This record gives sequence, structure tokens and C-alpha cells, in this order.
Amino acid sequence: MGNPDPPVKLVEYASLTCPHCAAFSEEGTTALRDTYVRSGRVSWEYRSLLLSGPDLAMTVLARCQAPAAFFPTIQQMFAQQREIMSGIDEAEGARIEALPPEQQVAPLARAMDLDTFFARRGMPESRFSACLADPQNVQRVTDMTNHAMQELQVSQTPTFIINGDRQQADRWSNHEPLLRAAIGG
Repeated sequence: MGNPDPPVKLVEYASLTCPHCAAFSEEGTTALRDTYVRSGRVSWEYRSLLLSGPDLAMTVLARCQAPAAFFPTIQQMFAQQREIMSGIDEAEGARIEALPPEQQVAPLARAMDLDTFFARRGMPESRFSACLADPQNVQRVTDMTNHAMQELQVSQTPTFIINGDRQQADRWSNHEPLLRAAIGG
């Protein structure tokens, strides 16, 4: 999001099932977007770090949205994280986990009622199903996580990188001063 060639590039590694990531989204998204990104001084790149099967289903579907809808969608998913995650009961979760890994994504998405969540945001059933059925969609987000963990040593969420330097701040109140310092003010 934002200026493709800003003085400050922010990369966020997050998980849509991470409560700390949801708290950061609630506390910091508006200020980050409105104060820093819209000014042209900061670009914000969100990268997924998958922590679970539900996270994979949520991430694949978020990435099947139009680019302009991506950030609003993940913000809404963070806001409704508890509700979304409560859709999977223990018995259904065990049944889904018994499936081969490549066959778990669609049942997880439906168990979490993500078909309804995305339909309310304009995604037709045909695109919902096609998105989950395309193995390249799953591979892209899996590769992103593997790259982060193996090449960049990212192991927790949220993790923030400002201009290539990993930051030790998981709350907006700790992160904003780092952004201000990076832009020189």
C-alpha cells in the first residue's frame, strides 16, 4: 500500500489468526494508513506468516480479492478474528485434520463460514470455490511463509521490518516512534 518508492519501506509479517496481530491492526492501521502511508513517506507491505490451517484458508481467500480490497479485507478479518475462529468445533476440526493437507483448505474455509464472509464483500461462490481449488494460490502463501522462516529467520507474528531492519515492536505504541525516526521526524 502506498508510494512504490518511498523513503521508508515497512514490511509486516503477520498471521490472520494471531491475536497480537489483530490487536496491532485495531490499534495502528488507521494511523499507519492515514498518517504515514497517505503522506507518501511510507509504503506498507503485508506478508503472511502462516501459523495454522485456518490461517492458510483465510490468507488464500484474502489474496483472491481485488488488490484495492486486500487491506480492508484483512482489517475486517482481524476485527472479526474471534468470531471466525469460533466457527470450527472440535469434532469438525478433527475430521478436517484427518484429510490430506491439500484437501483441508476448502473444508476449513466453509467451517469458519468464510463463504458468507466473502460473499458479503462481493465474492461470488464460483470465485470462492475456484480460489480455494487452485493449488497455486495455496503454494504462493506457503512459499511466502517458507521464505520468511528459512531465509529471513522470521518466526513470530507480528514481525516488522523497516528499510530492511527487523524491529522489536509488536504494539503500535512501540512501533510508531520507530516509523517516525525512520522518516526523520
